[in-house]
Amino acid sequence: MSTSVKSRKMASTANPLNRADTGNFELSGRTIALLLAGFATVTAYWMIQSPRPYDDDNIGRYFMAQAAMTKPEYFLNIWGRPLAIIFFLLPSQLGYWYCAAATALLSVGTCYFTYRAAQASGKSNAWLALIFVAFQPMFFITGYSLCTEPLAAFFLAVGLYYYYKKNWVVSALLLSLMPLGRTELVLILPIFAIAFFREKQYWPILLMGTGLALYQIAGMIATGDILYLLTVSKSGFGHGLYQNGPFEHYFQRFIFIVGPVLFVFILLQLIHDIQRRDVNVINISCLLIFGIHVYFYWKGNVASIGFLRHFVGIAPILALWALDGANTWFNDRVNRQTSLITLMAIAVLTLIYYSFDLIGDYFLSQQKDYLKFSIVLLLALLFVLQHYLNFTGRFFRKLMLISAAAGTVVYTFIKEPPLQLAPEHQTVKNFQKYFEENLKTQSPRTMIAHPWFFFFDDFNYYAKEYADGNYLEMRKEKMSELPVGGLVVWDTHYSWRLSSNVQQDDLTKNPDYKFIQQFVSTDRKFAIYVFEKIKG
Repeated sequence: MSTSVKSRKMASTANPLNRADTGNFELSGRTIALLLAGFATVTAYWMIQSPRPYDDDNIGRYFMAQAAMTKPEYFLNIWGRPLAIIFFLLPSQLGYWYCAAATALLSVGTCYFTYRAAQASGKSNAWLALIFVAFQPMFFITGYSLCTEPLAAFFLAVGLYYYYKKNWVVSALLLSLMPLGRTELVLILPIFAIAFFREKQYWPILLMGTGLALYQIAGMIATGDILYLLTVSKSGFGHGLYQNGPFEHYFQRFIFIVGPVLFVFILLQLIHDIQRRDVNVINISCLLIFGIHVYFYWKGNVASIGFLRHFVGIAPILALWALDGANTWFNDRVNRQTSLITLMAIAVLTLIYYSFDLIGDYFLSQQKDYLKFSIVLLLALLFVLQHYLNFTGRFFRKLMLISAAAGTVVYTFIKEPPLQLAPEHQTVKNFQKYFEENLKTQSPRTMIAHPWFFFFDDFNYYAKEYADGNYLEMRKEKMSELPVGGLVVWDTHYSWRLSSNVQQDDLTKNPDYKFIQQFVSTDRKFAIYVFEKIKG
């Protein structure tokens, strides 16, 4: 047997964690494939165990993509996002969960290309990037949704891979599509443009405008508006639609977006980047998007309600930045004092500022939670054992990396279980069933607003006219169109806001309407009131 054959045989049977002399533990290609298959399997299981969409926007986007087959104007809809409508067009014709499955497959691709980007950039322990993107809590739970953030994340991941491979043209074209998934990501294109400029790659800089140029051309052809992009930027973002929130909103919740392991590594790397004056496309892009979202929710006059899922769009660069931090934590003995002080500060910060839980991926809970602190403390302890007590053996160093990966996965599994119907959703579902069995045939027409009702009823109000289902929009000016005997299904969430404008007093103080029934959620935070029009 030749020496080369022997070496290949030995490599194929070696431990999947292969150590280079530089402290770089890499996984074999077969193990990477198993990790991706495992992530796909877990995502499929979570999806099967989830009886509902991720949020209300998912329903609207599903209906819009389904309707785009006959109403092509939805391809240009800025709220629906052109990239999402195109991606979901075909699976939406089969049903909601086909769209969710398509996103799940795309999320697997995002994990793979983030890993390949880490490899191409020469980062040590590149396999951790796969774990760090796959099991970011918000990326994981939206990974089988109809949110647009996972789509943007995919194009960012692939664009990063080709960027590090120095295939500048392909990278520029892929990155140019990000704003068609998440509009705010247009802000990081200039950062990449500067990087291209430093590489003397001038032509790709122009190509980074391809996505928006295509959108402008399509909009101009469809509407005749030569300033189409400017028009939709002024009218399409729901300026003033939501109230602003506190400045600290995202600071309080960032640890829930990325999980405690990435939180530690990102902050650790941030301190070292500042110390070294290291400015790169990863750290600047992350800081810029974080700052933009803080400002939008705090002071910006845009439709920002402070959703945590908005950071899913930059999940790949958050993972790569965390990987840099993990390698600093793992390998950097020269700056160990800075790292130790930073780790201790993060531990104290987590104990004092983050010892609470999150409700519904948004609201802060009064309930104490010390899991995050425990994970941070474990990472700090492992650092001390290696860098100060000389636990430098190969087994212990592997244990450090495995602990970081396991902490990432376990935290997400605990904190992001499969989606279940919230009390509001269950109430709407129960009412829809009751309506179908008892009220629908009795009411000549029904005024209703809640999107979850239409989802459970399988009635697409984007593809059809409301009248096709004997429904009527929840608008005060349309109340006169409701015939005697018709019903108004008024709910405390949607009937009086956004595209609806019927206040409860418009019914309770109107002698033409009679209250006949109510449905209240188990947590007493949501209610449906049914009124009948008795004269008019």
